[in-house]
Order: sequence, then structure tokens, then C-alpha cells
Amino acid sequence: MAGNQLGNKWWTIFARIFAVALLAAMPVLAQLPTGAILGTVKDSSGAAVPGATVTARNTDTGATRTVTTDNDGSYRLAALPTGHYELRTEKTGFQTEVEQGVTLTVAQELVLNPALKIGTTQTEVTVTGEAPLVNTTGAQVGGLVGNQQIEDLPGTIRT
Repeated sequence: MAGNQLGNKWWTIFARIFAVALLAAMPVLAQLPTGAILGTVKDSSGAAVPGATVTARNTDTGATRTVTTDNDGSYRLAALPTGHYELRTEKTGFQTEVEQGVTLTVAQELVLNPALKIGTTQTEVTVTGEAPLVNTTGAQVGGLVGNQQIEDLPGTIRT
């Protein structure tokens, strides 16, 4: 009977340690690789456009997120999953602007400043091309590493 109690005691200690470790790891496991798209919407004269609708559509998944610009024309789409995006900016009395080919990487704060032209909402301006990967909001350094770069590391075993 004493051996059984000792076994139960160790099992209880192990279960508690495991539960604490699992709870501590949950926030890390719940984090997905994300980034943010932010900027300021202005008109062709450089004036801020408050109340504009900015929509980011993930072209890989079709998921969308929409925000409205503040009084100073600024917007922020935070915690977006990494991937390829299309950014659509709209406001009544202006031409809709669509920026395609936007790639968002892990922990990136991508600054896009759409410039709306006066016109009807039936007119749409599409901007294509890759957005620059320059982080103007922080001093962090990062980048993506490709397979070739990994293979070129000293001491890498080639198969």
C-alpha cells in the first residue's frame, strides 16, 4: 500500500508539472506569424482623407479586413496573417485605388500611403508591383532565408 501511495504522489507531481508547462506554452503556440499594414490616405493635393475605407484582402485565402481612416487620414491593419494582399482604398467622391502584389512577411510593418484622385466611384485605379520591404516604423532587422542560403552555410551536410 505504501508503494502505491508513493507512485500516486509522483504521478500527481508529474501531472502538475506537465499542466504548468502546457499552460506556459499555450500563448506561444497560439501566436501565428503576423504583420501589419499601415499608412496615411491622402488626396492628390497631399491633404489627409479622413473616413476612407481601407480593405486588405489576402489573395491566398480570400480573407478580408477593413478599417476606416482617422481624422488625420491614418489607418492600421494590425495582426494580419503573413501572405499576399491586395489593398483597396475607397471614399465617395474619389476614384477607388487598388494596390496589388503586396507581400507581408513575419513581424513586418508595411507602410502603404494610398493617394486618392478626385473622381467618381465608378473609376478604379490599380497599382501593381511589389511593395518595398523597408521598415520605416522600427529599428528591427529581419529577413527571409531561402533553401540555397541554408545549403551554402558552412558545415551544412548535403544529401
